[in-house]
Amino acid sequence: MNIQNLYEEIRDEFPEVGESYFFKLFNDAQLKFVTDSGVLVKTSKLASLSSKVTFTVPTDFIRLKRVDFLNSSNEIIYDPLMYYVGEGYIRFDSPTSTITSIPGEIANIVLCYVYTPTALTSISPESVETISVPTQFIEGVMAWVRRKLYQRYKIEVVDRQGTVRKTNDWNAIQYYTNFYNDEVRKAIKYINSLDTSAMTIRTIESAADIPQYTVRPAP
Repeated sequence: MNIQNLYEEIRDEFPEVGESYFFKLFNDAQLKFVTDSGVLVKTSKLASLSSKVTFTVPTDFIRLKRVDFLNSSNEIIYDPLMYYVGEGYIRFDSPTSTITSIPGEIANIVLCYVYTPTALTSISPESVETISVPTQFIEGVMAWVRRKLYQRYKIEVVDRQGTVRKTNDWNAIQYYTNFYNDEVRKAIKYINSLDTSAMTIRTIESAADIPQYTVRPAP
């Protein structure tokens, strides 16, 4: 299913929705789904380890999942440094001494992080290639789109006195909220199934909040 099909589905349900508004809703929903589930993960190797301890995180960085410290043989060094992530930077520190550069035994530092999905801007049959969320979770993204639309657009109902009035379809809002949450849980389970790491890293932020995942592309 491509973005044109998704747009046509929404237009069938909500004829008022124009292309630009649909893209805003879809892009916002896709970003929310990725942020909530952590389903898009990539790695980035830090440079200039011998001269500093503070590094800029990648421009598409949402949140950190793991830091791998490697020696010159590409073997993992377990728990050598603490780190702090915030305001576009990651800073490393030693639990035992003050450092101004990364210790020499650490040859590489690799960040494993959740990254920002590509924002869509045009309708075309080929746009399916640029939907960042894995295909099996697109309906989860669309559930959030529909939830937002049912919040915005009201339906006509007849009350007990026979008066026609407009109100939100709360049943639909609740249904798509639950559907979205279910898909987020499935995406987290999917990521967990791809976990190949058992390492833990001491960190200034809560290590318990940083799952240890190594992710391969969705099939």
